[in-house]
Amino acid sequence: MDVDGPRALCRTYWEHQDLREILRSGIGSASIHLAVDLGCGFGRNCLVLGERAGLTVGLEREPALVRAARALVPAARFVEVASLTALPLRDDIADFTLVFTVFQHLPDEAARRAAAEADRITRARGHILLVEETDEALEAGSAAAPEAGYTRGRSTARYASWLAPRPLVLTRRRRIEPGYPRADVGAYMLFGPRP
Repeated sequence: MDVDGPRALCRTYWEHQDLREILRSGIGSASIHLAVDLGCGFGRNCLVLGERAGLTVGLEREPALVRAARALVPAARFVEVASLTALPLRDDIADFTLVFTVFQHLPDEAARRAAAEADRITRARGHILLVEETDEALEAGSAAAPEAGYTRGRSTARYASWLAPRPLVLTRRRRIEPGYPRADVGAYMLFGPRP
């Protein structure tokens, strides 16, 4: 997260509020037996997913974040993964997969492959929620060194093409705390069941 203290708390409050609303309006009362948070960090969104899901699994590459998540959200299961492009889960296992500001930090090919993995692990009747930068003109840092703070905006249409034939069923602008240097920080993009 690029902020801390009061600003981080404000941002997290809005993110949780938006996530709850999208779950309500986008999937209604559909059962979520298993929710997966891909690139879960320290598990902050697993708390909200756990309100709806029988089991929440967070997948994360950073060992320190996995340790923090296990301590902070003991009701969820956290798995350290070597790569987001080869997930240790079987096909069609998740009812709901969340990817919250993760793909925007990957170079194009890695992001496309990670999106394919998110689709692979999500049931045909399940949903995928991406929350990512959507301004194609935004590129900061170096794709050759993504671990050093790389960010790449990709349009909603690009994500829709990567997840086709899943339909894009809901979009909403992502809110950010007052005073943040950019007002447009991307969108929530909910993809529905495969036809």
